[in-house]
Amino acid sequence: MKNKIRNVDIWGLDESVHASGYPMSHGVPPLHWGSVPTDKRYAQASRLAKAPTGSGHDCWLKGVIVQFDWTISQTIYPQVERYHFIDIISSQSKMHRLYLAEKKDFNEHVDSVILNRFLEMVEEYNNEDNPLVAKDLFLKLVYSVPMGYELTARFSTNYLQLKTIYQQRKNHKLNEWQEFCKWVETLPKFKEWVLG
Repeated sequence: MKNKIRNVDIWGLDESVHASGYPMSHGVPPLHWGSVPTDKRYAQASRLAKAPTGSGHDCWLKGVIVQFDWTISQTIYPQVERYHFIDIISSQSKMHRLYLAEKKDFNEHVDSVILNRFLEMVEEYNNEDNPLVAKDLFLKLVYSVPMGYELTARFSTNYLQLKTIYQQRKNHKLNEWQEFCKWVETLPKFKEWVLG
C-alpha cells in the first residue's frame, strides 16, 4: 500500500501547552516563547486534553496546527468536508486530471471491469478530434468516474478537530478512515494527551 499521508507539518505544540494554563493564571502570563513546558504543565495539559469533547476544557488543542497531504478517494471527500475546522488548502482537480487518468490513480476496490471501461472512455476522449463530440465524451468521463479515483489535497486542521474526527471515525467501515485514525495516533503527544 502506498503512503497516503505525506508532508506532515505541526506547529504550536509547546506554545499551546503553555497556553493551556492561562485559565488558572494570574496577571500577565510569563514569556514562554521557545521554552519547553515543565512536566507539571504537560501533565495539566494532558488532563485537559482528555476532557469530554464539547466541555471546552480541551480547547487549547486547537492551537496545535497540523498540515498534511492526504491522497483519498472520491468516496471519502464529502465526509471530510463535513468537518468545519479542516480546511483544504489546495487539491488536485478532477476536472483537470481526469483525461490523464491511469490505472494507478484508482484504489484497489474499483471493480476491474468498471475500471477498464472507464479507461477505454478516457482513451476515446483523448483520441476525439471533433470538439462537440469531445465535449460530450468529457462530460461522460466526469459523471462516470469510479468513486475509487484518488486525488491528493493539502489539509490544515488542529488537534482539537482531530480528537473529534478520531472519536467519530476510528471504527468506520471505510479503510481510509481507519488508516487515517492510526496515523493520528502517531502525531506527537496525541496518544498521550488525548487517548490516555
